[in-house]
Amino acid sequence: MSCEALPGAEQQALIHLAIFPSKPVSFSEEAGVAVAQCKPESLEKLYDYGLLETIEKGRYTFHQTIVDFCGLELLNCSTKKKRVRENYFSYYTQFISSRTQVLDSSKPPLQEIETEIDHIRRLLDNVIENRKLDVFDEICNPIESFFFMRGWYSDGESFFCKMSKLLKKEINESKTREFVKQLLIRVLIIKGRFQKFLGDYENCISILEKALKLSKEIPDYNKVDFSTVLTDLADIYTVHDRYDDSEQLYREAIVIQEKSLGCKHLRLARSYGNLAAVSLRKGHYEDAELQYKHSLSIVRNSLGSDHILFALLSGSLALVLKTQERYEDVEEIYKNSYKILKKSLGSKHSHLAVVLNNLAELYRAQGQFEKAEPIYKEAIEIKEISLGNKHPSLATTLGNLAILYQIIKRYEDAEELYRKSLEIQEKSLGGKNSLTILTKHNIASLYLFREDYHTAKQLFEEVLHSFTDILGEKHPHTITTLEWLGEVYHRLDMKEDEMRIKKRLQDLNVLEGE
Repeated sequence: MSCEALPGAEQQALIHLAIFPSKPVSFSEEAGVAVAQCKPESLEKLYDYGLLETIEKGRYTFHQTIVDFCGLELLNCSTKKKRVRENYFSYYTQFISSRTQVLDSSKPPLQEIETEIDHIRRLLDNVIENRKLDVFDEICNPIESFFFMRGWYSDGESFFCKMSKLLKKEINESKTREFVKQLLIRVLIIKGRFQKFLGDYENCISILEKALKLSKEIPDYNKVDFSTVLTDLADIYTVHDRYDDSEQLYREAIVIQEKSLGCKHLRLARSYGNLAAVSLRKGHYEDAELQYKHSLSIVRNSLGSDHILFALLSGSLALVLKTQERYEDVEEIYKNSYKILKKSLGSKHSHLAVVLNNLAELYRAQGQFEKAEPIYKEAIEIKEISLGNKHPSLATTLGNLAILYQIIKRYEDAEELYRKSLEIQEKSLGGKNSLTILTKHNIASLYLFREDYHTAKQLFEEVLHSFTDILGEKHPHTITTLEWLGEVYHRLDMKEDEMRIKKRLQDLNVLEGE
């Protein structure tokens, strides 16, 4: 059937629908009606004529030949094409912006959004190509949330990188300079978040420090937004072991948020949770427990206990409880977090891998090695898929499985995993990061297990110097290294050095007076 032979309503609908891509991409009935400005019955008739196909109830697609043929009609009428394009992008702008709140719910509509991802990508390209800053302002937050929840960090980083380049040009050309500068700050923050998840920490610090500098240049910059800059920069300072700097920024942000938003706002839950992570890294476990519980209380009251954020914060609290050997509580928390995250995010998300890693760590600490090994391997598989094979989070799980192999005397397997972990950490975190140094500590312990005491001694001495310099003498990692080094000196019959270590531990109140 030729296009001209169709009834008028269906003819116009088919021509307008040519704005949609051909199969395998599909569109919903709602989208077709909104873009083509037709009635649902017209879509049904086009289906009956064999010009539209259905892939499932309520979703249509069509062949490239039909798109090409009807597209010529749009090309011949620039006014009509412009109007249809506006309908198309307006619909998907509204589609995304209307999902800002539901993305923060306990059951975000990830599958619904993912079904429309081809159209959303076209919308994002249009935003950049045509400098649609008003549209970007409208869709910025839900787009960020969606890419994060799906674990599509590279896609998110790529889009916001393009936006930052566009906004930097717009600052010099636009009459609304302050509005553009505020958009740029938001984009830099989000870009920094994606780079953090991708393990690009050096660039992340540079970007977030630029965002902080820009925010200070705006006299009336929103205080709550300023607190966001502070917390995101503090996050990356924590990764780089700059605990005092990050703690200062978190506390400054908390003061602003409590004054501006009240004491029960969700932003405070995130800020207290991040502050707790710093306390945990500093070995201040009582402070960390109180801060995590305060954060969880806010989330529970605002979103409920089946929300993704509640699951993530609960998992962090479990790390504190594990130091107190409250293993039954820890296991229950991890299993509940796993259930929530798998239901909300699917079975291959990096957040799920973190929970699996921590659950395997729990079983290893309890001596349940056969139970722990397959869980470690599942976590590694998910991280390789979702994060790639160069991410520091992958290195952590490789190192943890290596510890298990070391305990059960699979020394060659352990060393191979330690070396892989160390290679990733040195490239992504640097040689002076505490996680990198901790892996070197574990390699030193492997040499001790293998009775290569001289190599173990050399490595432990290097690690002790690094931990003391970065974390201080009283940090648990420093104290543990002292204890291991003391054992090496004992086995090498280095009595004076062994006594020196014992005296140092005694001065730190780790050993009872002798």
